[in-house]
Amino acid sequence: MQETWPYPFPDDTEWTYWHRKETFQLAEDTYDKWVMFAVEAGSFRYRIQRSEGTAEAGDVVVCPPRVRFEREVIEPLSFAFISFNLRTDDVSRLPQGRVRIADAARLHHDLARLKALPLHEAADWGPYGAHYGADIWLQCLEAAGKREETSPPSDAEMDTAVAWLRTHVGAKSALGEAAARGGLTPVQFTRRFQRAYGIAPQQFLLSLRIAEARKLLLTTDWTLDRIALSCGYENGFSLSRSFMRATGMRPSRYREHHRL
Repeated sequence: MQETWPYPFPDDTEWTYWHRKETFQLAEDTYDKWVMFAVEAGSFRYRIQRSEGTAEAGDVVVCPPRVRFEREVIEPLSFAFISFNLRTDDVSRLPQGRVRIADAARLHHDLARLKALPLHEAADWGPYGAHYGADIWLQCLEAAGKREETSPPSDAEMDTAVAWLRTHVGAKSALGEAAARGGLTPVQFTRRFQRAYGIAPQQFLLSLRIAEARKLLLTTDWTLDRIALSCGYENGFSLSRSFMRATGMRPSRYREHHRL
């Protein structure tokens, strides 16, 4: 008997390629279709239900329809936005959140082809775009299938730690306090956090602090030193140095460039 493909195939595929996007127009959004953010360069922070972290080159972030997708650019982002429908009601085996693609060359080839397709002739080039979009989806399925064999169970204590960190971004020793609250040493906490979320707690906290600094730069007239203290930094110089590494621009320029 011929074996049937166990996963639904994408249809009604649409795509857009964005080059060095510095910020998302919306900090969060929901879509009527499945979407993939396939990253070629740069990085961004995301949250989709229980899945959250940082996506960078070689990652694809998958979001199901009608699910809130929170996101923020960390480094100028070049990526393909791909949306499609799946004719299935069973999403339990389908990838969601960040998927690390094993074959970087294959992903890069698909992205290069999507980037080269002329958008103004999308009706003529649709079959080609759908092909490359479907291949990226296939790579996500392959990666998720391998991860499912080895992925650890969810960690409720780490979920609690994440919730605490979100509300204590300004604590100078936030990670140490989060570890102590769970009765863990810093090394134990780092290992468990990394295992649960696929990202180091230091990197996760950095993304929270940079996001908070961005918000305060655009919504207040506070000095840089005051913003720094609210974000867990000793002074404005420390924040400026960290902000520059994460975003490629100084806080003052970010405020001037993005503030209405």
